[in-house]
Amino acid sequence: MRKTIATCAGLVALLMVGGCSPTTGSDRDVWGDEALDYFQTWAQAYSTNDTYGVLDFYMPNATVEDRTGIFRNATPSVPTLLQGNTARLTREVLDVFVGIDQTIALVVWPDYTTEYGLVRADVENGFIASETILLDADSLQRSLRADPEIVTRYDAVFESLATAWTDEPERLTSLYAGDAVIRDALTGREITGYAAIAQLATGPPGSWATTAITSDDAEAGKALFLDPVEYGADPQRAIGVFEITDENNCTFRTAVSWRFAGNAIVEEHRFPEVESFRACTSTDLVEGWWTGLDSPGPRDQVETGTVATVAGNSISVRNGTPRLEELVTWGLNQYAAAGLPEPRVDTVTFEPTRRCKGVAGRVITAGTARDLVLCIYETELGRQSGEDAPFALGARVGMLHELAHAWMLDEVDTDTQQAVLAVSGRQQWIDGEAPWKDRGVEYAAQIIAWGLANEPVALVELDRPPCGERTTVYELLTGTSPGDASACR
Repeated sequence: MRKTIATCAGLVALLMVGGCSPTTGSDRDVWGDEALDYFQTWAQAYSTNDTYGVLDFYMPNATVEDRTGIFRNATPSVPTLLQGNTARLTREVLDVFVGIDQTIALVVWPDYTTEYGLVRADVENGFIASETILLDADSLQRSLRADPEIVTRYDAVFESLATAWTDEPERLTSLYAGDAVIRDALTGREITGYAAIAQLATGPPGSWATTAITSDDAEAGKALFLDPVEYGADPQRAIGVFEITDENNCTFRTAVSWRFAGNAIVEEHRFPEVESFRACTSTDLVEGWWTGLDSPGPRDQVETGTVATVAGNSISVRNGTPRLEELVTWGLNQYAAAGLPEPRVDTVTFEPTRRCKGVAGRVITAGTARDLVLCIYETELGRQSGEDAPFALGARVGMLHELAHAWMLDEVDTDTQQAVLAVSGRQQWIDGEAPWKDRGVEYAAQIIAWGLANEPVALVELDRPPCGERTTVYELLTGTSPGDASACR
């Protein structure tokens, strides 16, 4: 017997699902275009090295599984991946296969040695929550990142499934586990077990064929993709792309994702390719995460938490993590411990943010709102080394320095500014044309950070001003003496 998954109506009958939304006439011609545009724009952001543009597509804590790169045994956050990536950013999307909350993009990375892969993305509310990257089996075998015997075995599964679903359904029991689940990725509905699979195999006539990856009409190997857990190991996850010809002799592509236990398929998801699927569909089509969705706009200031201050105020933290929130709390506590008024800050925004272009940090005021921007990633915080030094020195000085800018807006008057300039030999308090170290306001902020750090800070950036000068300026600014531990170097 022969079968197909050609249309939504066919999927309803064969997988016993419902819920297709009415899509008629010319609407079918543009069904899924939002998903195509979404991933084309996603690829363009990567290819132009637009870090902030890339991050616009992701949830704040999105992670990536890429077993072939420098994070082979980890699932880093997207910012961490971008920081550590030295290549593989440029990419081109060849096909998009859609599911109701997951989507698979067929991608080519043209830099260095051309490689093909599938990016399987979980999408939530229009943003990518996680990704898994699989490479084509031929590339993995050539580069010795997958054992040749394993590649051969999965290739046999790839070929056997096409044969079994086309005209040898009796072979399906040797390919699937007895409690295997086959899921329609468009609707989320599923069938389970041999009996249901056998019923599915007796559906309308049709045929399956394995496919080759093509780019610019040049074949580049079979469209079988593996996810090796570690060097040469059995992936237990694979995706094959098939061409399915329906009872009307119309052919479309489907990405079939498998999870294995031993040699048997225990879970299968089927994702139709947008353009070929809609061309073969004469009935209703399913709406999904892409319906009515535009490519995401700027998403580089996502509120991730709040910090309560000593004075009982609340500061919103953007692009933060628990450790970054701890850094904010630590900085505020240093001001309180020195007996200084609390810096007034409404929000603290960490990297990645477009506001970090060309700067290490800044304080931005808009009306009465005040945002402190600190251009630092969690990976730059360093390891906790003790209660007195929970973060790397650079991170602590940076936090104190930016808080000093906010503090001085309320606490330092014009007369004090002129006195600091006189002692330091600088000419202007704020001068965007002058080098950073010659700007009075930056000098003052660094002196405050030095006095609050409670450990020696060399102030190399300021050409190591004399100890007496530092102490005098700190006292002019704050009315107090620097901490005992802030010895001069």
